[in-house]
Amino acid sequence: MGKSKSRTAKPDATASRADQPVQNGSKAAKELGESPAKRELNPQESESQTKPLQPKEKAARVVGIRTSGDGHKALGQLLEQIQSNSGMTFVFAQHLDPEHEHMLIELLSKATEGPVKVVKENVQQELTKAREELERRNLELNRLHNDLANLLSNVHIPLITLDNDLRVRRITPMAQKVTNVVPSDVGRRITETKLDVNVPGLENLVLSAIKTSSTVEREIQDQNGHWYSLEVRSFRTSENKQDGVVLTLFDIDGQKRVENNLSQERKRGQMYLDVAGDMLLLIDSTEKVGLVNKRGCELLGYAENEIIGKNWFDSFIPERVRVDTKAFFSNLMASHGDQIESYENPILTKSGQEKTIAWRATNLKGDSGTTIGMLCSGEDTTALRSAEEAGKHAEAALRENKERFRIMVESLGDFEFFIMDPTGYVVSWTAAERVKGYREDEIVGQHFSCFYPVEDFQAGRPMKILSVAEAEGRFEEDGWRIRKSGSRNWANVVITALRDEAGKLSGFSSITRYIGERKWGKKLQFN
Repeated sequence: MGKSKSRTAKPDATASRADQPVQNGSKAAKELGESPAKRELNPQESESQTKPLQPKEKAARVVGIRTSGDGHKALGQLLEQIQSNSGMTFVFAQHLDPEHEHMLIELLSKATEGPVKVVKENVQQELTKAREELERRNLELNRLHNDLANLLSNVHIPLITLDNDLRVRRITPMAQKVTNVVPSDVGRRITETKLDVNVPGLENLVLSAIKTSSTVEREIQDQNGHWYSLEVRSFRTSENKQDGVVLTLFDIDGQKRVENNLSQERKRGQMYLDVAGDMLLLIDSTEKVGLVNKRGCELLGYAENEIIGKNWFDSFIPERVRVDTKAFFSNLMASHGDQIESYENPILTKSGQEKTIAWRATNLKGDSGTTIGMLCSGEDTTALRSAEEAGKHAEAALRENKERFRIMVESLGDFEFFIMDPTGYVVSWTAAERVKGYREDEIVGQHFSCFYPVEDFQAGRPMKILSVAEAEGRFEEDGWRIRKSGSRNWANVVITALRDEAGKLSGFSSITRYIGERKWGKKLQFN
């Protein structure tokens, strides 16, 4: 035999012609591979041995055929028997002298419409190159694997990689320490492992991240109450194929403890504010309410969340005084000192009612010294102002009535009227000065017994008269009464007991009519 040359033909599926299964093709190839001296193919025998069979499956099959230089006739007969839908790929190797003219390409080109490739190089060289390339790629893949393993081993963040059916694929050392997921759990579903962290609805979180190709976050705690932020992030391949999720745990325990402490301090501070009897209010530099205590909510009639963030002046100050109130606020905000200013203005409640508030306010400064708001303490003076107004009206009415009564008494000439407390001391005097000679400032605070003669005073008659008036409600008699000058005058006296709504004695009134020397009537005697 001369030097061996390989010829390779790869007809495509539509151009291939073979219904024989691989075994028959291999048998024909074996026969063709033998020397012509040993066997010559009989066309009738070949035809009888290559009856068409239906292919068992559509999977691609490779058939190798080796022939000598004189086997092209048998090869041509074989190719004529191969059907076009065989789905086979044929590799032909022909041994002949390099100077000998070969017909393999011609035969194969007639048998298929697909490409025919002639491999002139040594097949062993191709295999060697392929093996070297495979080794190079395996080495590169191994290096990448080692780099990834080293990287994950030195990352101080708990990471767990899951595939799409929630089975553990990879764990970092820190994840083992935090979650108690160990290397033996690789391949198991994450829900079947004994996690040291409490993740309610973990399976739903993972499935949601896979379904939406998004990132899901939750705040969780471990068995010791340590806080972590769990991030479930889906990842995709370079072909944009969903390929699982990564669970990442971030330590936020310090942050949560600070937040909890701030929350507790705020609640404690709010509690102190809420026990205050006055309304406390914080207004920032934009005129919005930043803080209000319980008393403030009660006065305004709103819930806290209905007040916080609202513009104080536009929402809670009556329009008629809004401009002046804003001006006071602006002046205080512009001041550079820490002085406390006082002012009073009405506020508008949720029901539309106005209440008067007396404020004490001071501005608040930030770290840079810039004014950031105003702290106000307000006392509800609505009732006090109403009482003051009512008192002013009552006082005016009393003065008016008193003046009318004085004029009326003085017009009667010989009449006098005064009020005593329960012990007999004069508290109100409306008698004409010309009757007894006393001015109001001279007699108010004196005991009414000064109007009685010495013998009646020594006998205790004034107090007996008050006792009778208290017991019976009224006392009347004719008798001597003494003026400021010491002179006597006969008078008719009526003393009446005064009581409050509860029936308690509050004093006595005395009405005296002087009748001169005409001694009519009868003086009462006491046992």
